Amino acid sequence: KKPPVYNFEMHKVLFSKGECPIYFEHYKTIKDKLRKDGQGQYGYSFSDEDFYVYLTAHTQKHYMFSGVGLRFLMDAYVFLTAKEKNLDWDYIAAELQALGILAFEKQARELAMKLFSEHALESVPSLTEEEQEMFLYFAESGTYGTMKKRVQNRLQELQPEGAGFTRASRWKYLKKRLFPEMEWFQNCYPFLARHKILIPFFLAGRMVRGILFRREFIKDEFKAVKKAEKEP
Repeated sequence: KKPPVYNFEMHKVLFSKGECPIYFEHYKTIKDKLRKDGQGQYGYSFSDEDFYVYLTAHTQKHYMFSGVGLRFLMDAYVFLTAKEKNLDWDYIAAELQALGILAFEKQARELAMKLFSEHALESVPSLTEEEQEMFLYFAESGTYGTMKKRVQNRLQELQPEGAGFTRASRWKYLKKRLFPEMEWFQNCYPFLARHKILIPFFLAGRMVRGILFRREFIKDEFKAVKKAEKEP
């Protein structure tokens, strides 16, 4: 953390193979997209185009997982206000198309420009029905999403064709939370992935720590699973 509000968050992977297979494959050879940053030995960065594509992909991942707050729309507006005229939009469109998020980016960009432009400060911006739905989703998601949206979206993945969430899908969700798949260990605890015999002891300790130190969080998640309803 860097006062007053700037946070650096280190990631072992940009995208999980299980949760985001298309993104994972796209960024698996990320070094091909990086360019030397200054004269230092270790500094590399994205081009403005690749940065914007990654920003959009990262946001869409959170958007589909548990929601994401209005901060992205503001970030997109500030970035595009400064950079839009000099960006290679043909390249950006091709990258977004490859990731399957071309329509998401277009709708989010247009929404951001409507909400934060100088004209919007003078009057209430006119939003389409789709833009109103997206705006409400952003506005109701807090900063990093909500437990309700997270549970809702995960249950949706477990039962995409069902008319409603069944007891079986709820138990399947809870089972995955209690007993994570091996990819989770590979990403978060590679030592345990290499020494699988230790995983049962880790899981037992994890449950005890959860009961002792994260009781309210666990209670909220159970309530969200119990009350979850399938979106129309």
